[in-house]
Amino acid sequence: MRVTWDNRVDLDLSAAATCADIAAYITMTDSPGPHGHGVAARADATGTVAVWCGSVRLDPDHRAGVPPLVHGASLQRGPGAPEVRLTDPHLAVTCGPDAGRMVPLTRDGLSIGRGESCDLTLADNAVSTEHAHAGFGNSPWVRDAGSRNGTMLRRGDGTRKRSRRLKPRPGEHLLVGGSVVEVRPRPGPDAVKTGHRPHASASQLSAIGAGALTGIMLAVMTGRWYFALLALGYPLIVGIPMLAQRLRRGEDDEGDVTGPADPCPTLEPSAAPMAGPVAVVGPVPLAAATARGLVLAQRLRPHGDEWAELWMRWLPRATREQSVMVMAEGASAPSWAATVVEIHGDETHVRTGTATRVARRCEISQHTADAVARLIAGTRAAESLPDDVAWADLPVDQPTRPGRTLSTPIGVGAAGAVSLDLDLQGPHFLVAGTTGSGKSALLETLVLGLAHRHSPADLTVALIDFKGGAGLRHCMDLPHVVGSLTDLDSHLAERALVALSAELDHRKRQVSQAGYGSLAEWEQAGGAPPRLLVVADEYQEIAQHHRDFLPHLARLAAQGRSLGLHLVLATQRPAGAVTPEIRANVSTTVALRVASTGESQDLLGTADAASLPADRPGRAIVAHGSDHVRVQVAQPTLHATAPVRPAGEVVAAAPADLARATAERWQGVDLPARLWRDPLPTSVALPPPPENVGSPMLTLGLADWPAERRQDLVGWQPSTGPIAFIGPRGAGRSAALELLRTQAPLAGLTAVPLPADAREAARTVALAHDRADVLLLVDDAGSALAMLAEVDLGTPAELLMRRMARGLPTAIALATHDPARLASSAGSRVVLSGADAADDALWNVPRTLAGRPALAGRGRLGTQGQWCEVQLCLPRDSGAPPVRLVERLPNAAAVARSCEADPRLLAVGGDDARPILVPDGPLTVVGPPSGERDAVVAHVERLVATEVTVRDDLISFPGFTKPTGMIVLVQPTPRAVRDACGTAHIGLADPTPQPGRVVIVSDDGVDAAQIPA
Repeated sequence: MRVTWDNRVDLDLSAAATCADIAAYITMTDSPGPHGHGVAARADATGTVAVWCGSVRLDPDHRAGVPPLVHGASLQRGPGAPEVRLTDPHLAVTCGPDAGRMVPLTRDGLSIGRGESCDLTLADNAVSTEHAHAGFGNSPWVRDAGSRNGTMLRRGDGTRKRSRRLKPRPGEHLLVGGSVVEVRPRPGPDAVKTGHRPHASASQLSAIGAGALTGIMLAVMTGRWYFALLALGYPLIVGIPMLAQRLRRGEDDEGDVTGPADPCPTLEPSAAPMAGPVAVVGPVPLAAATARGLVLAQRLRPHGDEWAELWMRWLPRATREQSVMVMAEGASAPSWAATVVEIHGDETHVRTGTATRVARRCEISQHTADAVARLIAGTRAAESLPDDVAWADLPVDQPTRPGRTLSTPIGVGAAGAVSLDLDLQGPHFLVAGTTGSGKSALLETLVLGLAHRHSPADLTVALIDFKGGAGLRHCMDLPHVVGSLTDLDSHLAERALVALSAELDHRKRQVSQAGYGSLAEWEQAGGAPPRLLVVADEYQEIAQHHRDFLPHLARLAAQGRSLGLHLVLATQRPAGAVTPEIRANVSTTVALRVASTGESQDLLGTADAASLPADRPGRAIVAHGSDHVRVQVAQPTLHATAPVRPAGEVVAAAPADLARATAERWQGVDLPARLWRDPLPTSVALPPPPENVGSPMLTLGLADWPAERRQDLVGWQPSTGPIAFIGPRGAGRSAALELLRTQAPLAGLTAVPLPADAREAARTVALAHDRADVLLLVDDAGSALAMLAEVDLGTPAELLMRRMARGLPTAIALATHDPARLASSAGSRVVLSGADAADDALWNVPRTLAGRPALAGRGRLGTQGQWCEVQLCLPRDSGAPPVRLVERLPNAAAVARSCEADPRLLAVGGDDARPILVPDGPLTVVGPPSGERDAVVAHVERLVATEVTVRDDLISFPGFTKPTGMIVLVQPTPRAVRDACGTAHIGLADPTPQPGRVVIVSDDGVDAAQIPA
């Protein structure tokens, strides 16, 4: 609560503050020094600073919140204005700038006027400096002091009386200038019947006075000014120092009061405030004086800072639609103003829409506005809730039930500390609050409070924060935490849910094996495992991306009731996130301020959460069944709130300190087992090779099994059949093949990548198709097979598929759009991430693992129908170049240079690209007539001494004989190669003829070769 000291400084008081704390603070700050004001405080004979509230001196043990030391109180060093006792005669100002003021009436009389020396000073320009005198003998009397406008008595029957000396009766009013004053004698036996109550508490008076403002606005809206008197009569009768601001019809008599002399005390005006926004246009002093009443009636300070006065600090800020504006004379009211009040000399025009009426204004002084604003502030504090609380301020209550008792105080309510008990109010909780409402502080206070009070042997915590860990970051390192998730990723959420389901299954088995019906029975006997508190902040965010999240969470909530599982679900937007399944399993709701009445109705069944003050973060309603308790949530800090501090110095949250103290408190205790492992890393180094070279297993990466809470290295055993790596471009397919290539020697294999050249690839397949010691690596297998299908009539492609079908060591990399039949022979497959769920389904990836976001090296490993997520290891740089079964042939220019160095060099050819020398015997050049054949013949004739035979082809015909010696096939085709050697040699002929590329048939074999021609 906030009070003002000596009319110069505002102070904030904690709920436990006393007048002695105020006096000590004043003594410290008033003393000279770096922190003092250098003003001597007034002390009594004991040396204690005296603290007065009006005419009441407060005792040192007077506690904050006890009237008159309430929110908005004005304290001073000495006695203030005498306190009015409602049972004694007094004067009450019912209309005018000083409406609400009361002064006691004595036999000696008192003076009324505008002068500062008067006993009742009125800020009314129509009142003379010394206007009248009033007193009480056997009956009240009033005597005019020669005022300029005179003093008039308005009787209940409507008649008026102007006289130098008047004797008012109960219910009659004095017209003093532009103000109305009522003389109230001592109440008689019928005081209660007439509404003259002898006593009312300060909180009751505040509530009644605040309600009367609604009636005032009824007068403003309708122009029937006597409604304001009806609304004010009862609060003034019972002693509330309240404002009566009104706008009256222009046709009324000046100073007339036509309302009933004895207003009904049960009147409850129900009119809504003036339609806003409201613009008051006129001379600034008059416009401001008129607008003050509208602001006070709304009990909200203007939205912007264009018009701001010091007294407004006691009111919460209005929205733009509720705001009251003051505009200089001649200015145009904004088009969006619903009501415009225009001041023209003595006339005031009120325009709402197209309707305009003439009203008589009532001007409110800043002094009066300050008094009423403080009163309104007091009504806001009627809940007896502090503005802010520290966790260190809360009591450490002791368990009142046998067995394990898990509870913690979270804040302060009207009856004291408010706790959340996982058993009595659980098992599950819902927390809702819009941005800035204090939701994160509440969650940290709850988690840190429970962890500080309860050992990890009694309580474990799992944290799921879909805001990136911002809301629960200080709780992550508590020894109680057995799992945390801070990434807004549907598959990580699924992973956490799988782990929670596995935990419940584990607990079921534990309880059954221990011979109990529930965990609660086990706890009564002792030795039970700890409870599990799962806190999910912004859980609706993941629900938008993972449609099964909320139903799965609801199932966990239903199953966990008897197994010690407690859920705390927090959300900023409860609309749509609180499903019937969630609602059915939630026992207690903690509603901070929400964005709409609809959300509040959905949460609480009332609109209360939507009206919680925006300037009070942490103000909440705890709803358990039909019980609704308002609470100020404590800030998570070990630093207790100072009982008296400068206004605006809020309790600073320090959850890091509380978390550190909690960790130190349980230092040395056995840490509970992790509920789930951390997500797979984004990179995994390949472990050192095993000592026994020839190991049948090649390491793939680190695999994750959430349900089993383990992560282990997994590998591929080539003897189990080929392996396929499937994924989009950039997913890491080539790196996966390189990972196997660098490890192949450890398994006694020769890793051979399939060349990109069509002839070389076909030749490689032909050489390796039946070799079990070769690990054939085929990158971009879909394109490679299409390329091989164009070579040697598709025979190489058939050989590759036959090799895979036989289970020989083969690793292929496929794109997600390649036909699934290409991997039909693969005993293992790794589907890399980055494709959508539909593409993953084509490769048999389970739905729970499908649709993962792209991450290099991240995949799903499937072997014999079992799937897991895996992060592939980074390949090790072995330093050895890839092994080739077919060396690349040089180009014609390179061969020509080699021929210059060796005159006998005919060509470079063979699978090993060796030099081929000119033969000693006959040589035949075979090929269709062409410039290419002529160039080959010319090259050969330069080298050989014997005659060169030239033939068009080798097609057999009657009398045909095969040439002897070396045969050079120009522009070779698969058919020409078969004709030359009698058997098909795959991969010797290029699918497209290359310049200088020939096939040489000799006694050494058949080789593809390159000549310089």
